[in-house]
Amino acid sequence: DTSASPLAKAEAWEAFAKTRVKGENPYADEAAANARSWRQVAALADEMRENWKKIRAALQLSVMELGKKKAVVAEFLGAYAKLGAEPELAEAAKVKRALDGGEAFPLGGGVVASGGGAGGGVASGGQAPAGYVAIPAGTFMMGSPASEDGRYDDEVQHEVRITRGFWMKQTEVTQGEWESVMGSNPSSNTSCGRKCPVENVSWFDAVLYLDKLSDNEGLERCYDSNNAFKGVRCTGYRLPTEAEWEYAARAGTSRARHGSLDQVAWYDGNSGNATHPVGQKAANAWGLYDMVGNVWEWVTDWYGNYGGAATDPAGPSSGASRVVRGGGWYNYAQNARAARRAGHVPSYRNDLIGFRPLRSIP
Repeated sequence: DTSASPLAKAEAWEAFAKTRVKGENPYADEAAANARSWRQVAALADEMRENWKKIRAALQLSVMELGKKKAVVAEFLGAYAKLGAEPELAEAAKVKRALDGGEAFPLGGGVVASGGGAGGGVASGGQAPAGYVAIPAGTFMMGSPASEDGRYDDEVQHEVRITRGFWMKQTEVTQGEWESVMGSNPSSNTSCGRKCPVENVSWFDAVLYLDKLSDNEGLERCYDSNNAFKGVRCTGYRLPTEAEWEYAARAGTSRARHGSLDQVAWYDGNSGNATHPVGQKAANAWGLYDMVGNVWEWVTDWYGNYGGAATDPAGPSSGASRVVRGGGWYNYAQNARAARRAGHVPSYRNDLIGFRPLRSIP
């Protein structure tokens, strides 16, 4: 089977090497040699996939110059060309074409159009809206282990299954994006500029913005007239559930954050007591920026204690406070963690809180 993976081919040759006809197999040595060769190819493919993950994350960094990105991708393609039609190589080739065309940020959840605009439109074929990345369904451990520095008692660790993939905005909604939809800018730190996160918005404000985005694109609103969430089957713009937010923030890791604190977050130790333009810190493995630090982010859920293992949890059915996640520019390092959670009444506004949208993948 020419379409089989290198590992599958190695296992097939190994099985053939053990085959006996009338107690003999004159091809056993040749088959064993083929098996060893395919094992080497399989190991090289594993190495290639790990290296592409690292390169993919590095390509998201605005501090890496375009020329350097081109060189890194070209070197990667040259080093693993003999592997043939691996999906990572196909993606790398597509990224190279985008970089050669002058596109500095060619990656999304797959290779999708770049851009930071909220609601940039859905490309044909079910691609992510511009500036969003595709987050796959999966299972993860939500909350923090008892050994994690700075943890709070409401971060009880439990298994959560996310059954539906979604498109999440790579950055927090910016002041410019908010103003283009709402016609004004409520932010306290307007001197930071249009590329800084919008803040000083309540949970109700965020929902109104998302409803307008859905209206503008002819999509279903994900909140009813009483601001009740319609559920993850809704494919309009919405806030993430608390579980979706943490799942996306972790991007397959179990650490407190996806990199060293100063590398990934604006917090009280490096922010200069102000917000900063989005996307300046290192993205996580799924291409999401500022998931910790800069501004807290509203999520859909009412605040409450976690239960046990859950599938697609959406929090309590009612409550006094809505959840915010991720920590902000004014907060200590212990708030810039994937598991950190807090709550505010949904009408609350301050210059530490913004949000980022998502859409369930149809």
